[in-house]
Amino acid sequence: MKRKNILSIKAAVIIGISFILIQSGLGVVGNGNFSSPSYSIYDAINKCYRWDNDFNDYPTTGFDEVRDIVEFDIDNDGNQEIIFCGEFDEIGGVSSLGVSYWDPETDTWSSLAFEFPYLEGEMEQETISFMLIYTIEVYNSNLYIGGHFETMTNHPMYVEFHRYLMGIWDQTEEHFELFGDIGIHGGSSAWTMKEFQGDLYIGGRINWIEDINARNLIKYNGGWSAVSAGVGGQFISLPAGASDGVYDLAVYDDGNGEDLYVAGMFRHALEGSHWDYIEIPNTYGIARWDGFSWSSVDGGLVDPDPEGLNLDSAAVYALSVFDDGSGPALFVGGDYYELVNLPYIVNHISKWDGNNWYRLIDPNGNIGIDQYGLIYSLEAHNIGSRYALYVGGDFTTAGGKTVNNIAKWNGNKWTSLGLGICDRYGSGNPWVKDIYGYNNQLFVGGYFDTAYNDCKSCLNYQFSYYNSRYHPVESYTVARWYFSIK
Repeated sequence: MKRKNILSIKAAVIIGISFILIQSGLGVVGNGNFSSPSYSIYDAINKCYRWDNDFNDYPTTGFDEVRDIVEFDIDNDGNQEIIFCGEFDEIGGVSSLGVSYWDPETDTWSSLAFEFPYLEGEMEQETISFMLIYTIEVYNSNLYIGGHFETMTNHPMYVEFHRYLMGIWDQTEEHFELFGDIGIHGGSSAWTMKEFQGDLYIGGRINWIEDINARNLIKYNGGWSAVSAGVGGQFISLPAGASDGVYDLAVYDDGNGEDLYVAGMFRHALEGSHWDYIEIPNTYGIARWDGFSWSSVDGGLVDPDPEGLNLDSAAVYALSVFDDGSGPALFVGGDYYELVNLPYIVNHISKWDGNNWYRLIDPNGNIGIDQYGLIYSLEAHNIGSRYALYVGGDFTTAGGKTVNNIAKWNGNKWTSLGLGICDRYGSGNPWVKDIYGYNNQLFVGGYFDTAYNDCKSCLNYQFSYYNSRYHPVESYTVARWYFSIK
């Protein structure tokens, strides 16, 4: 079947995901192999390098931020591709509207199209006038994107606008179709999605969708339904640049059955209807939904200030289930210092086992990440038979060690990934927005211009001319981290 509106570029010319150290399979570097099973490297995506007994530079113009990453068989060939979404106009040398994919089988970058039919009885066609893509998820074997989408139709006498919350990939026509009319509520956006009990839950800053009143959380299963009265509450004040709403969703079974954990920046989970509800006590920033009712996660979290407990500025941005050796637990990352019922500083990350909260303390007594950092992403993944929790965000240290915005927690101590994710060219404060584990590697998305390799541990001749120095890899928004195994 002929692909429409899809741009691609072959790896034989230059593959956009490369600093290419891997030619076929994992662990193959140039014309040889690593001899150390513990060696790891970053592989930049947008500022491309190809290994051919030397490094060749192939610059591209990726822009802004990669926000979410997922696997999906986009071309229905039986193989999974890696799908990236966010705010960028080019990635891997291929123009994009903010959704692109890399095919591991063919080393090919492609962008995904948005297409609209002509309006009934009209000659005009809808076109996208503005969009922000925040999240991507697979549900019922379909690929969904979420964010804020505005379309425009130029009629002879006027311009008509429509606003949507979601998009679904049409695998036959090979384009995204937008749906979920948010009408005049132009500020509504979907920030996260998760399947739970057969429904797709969508969180974000959502006011209304089609004929449903929503308060930051809604569910979809061919039609829209409210999730009780949602989450919210009146804020006294918000930090500059902050937005209240739902930032992440996770399904966790504490031994009593699965629940949906809803996290973000909100004061309360709300039980009832949109206009007639009660506030569930002690659900600051995180709440638990069993499919029928809300409950507190042992008080929630707070962000203290000199005047007392400042509930308005505490936020959870990331959730992940990880077994650190003591059983599966829910790890919670964000921008907060304390928990309501745990009277200790936690420094932006903590662990919930279904009954109690715990701090992440290393053998030297260091707690969490640095005091002024924050965490945007958590990913539990097995790389090289080493299961660990990978943590990304905007922070300098973890466990007292300099890690530069990305680190690994193994249940006992923190370690860095090379020299981390950095800003070498003054593009602004760098951060990691998403981490996605795939086979023996991680894809790292966010806003940054440099991922640094630690070449001291290279044992083969391929890197000998660097004299064991750190080698910078320019990347702009996406990088790849390998664990190389001979």
